[in-house]
Amino acid sequence: MIDYQLASRGVEKLLAEIPQQTDIERLATHATLTHLIDEMQKVLKDRLDNDRDTGENLAFLRLHTAQACGLIDFGKDLDQYIVWAHSSLRTLNSILERMGTDLSFQ
Repeated sequence: MIDYQLASRGVEKLLAEIPQQTDIERLATHATLTHLIDEMQKVLKDRLDNDRDTGENLAFLRLHTAQACGLIDFGKDLDQYIVWAHSSLRTLNSILERMGTDLSFQ
């Protein structure tokens, strides 16, 4: 399994790059983001006991990254989707920090 914190930082970096990307690059970024989020979810499933809040925030993170990459459109600006994705990730990380869960590579 991956190191959750490194994956989380990777997601942040990829989100920051989206505004400068072409449509094709955004599709590739979405594939990478999806993979990282899937791997983050595996770590959380392994370390947590089916926490509803983390699952909900992962679902929001998936939705907002798809929106930011142009695969789902609710009629908002690109920047709004990126802000929402960052917010979902920060909320998820905050929940995990409060729980004191060790998410490093093991």
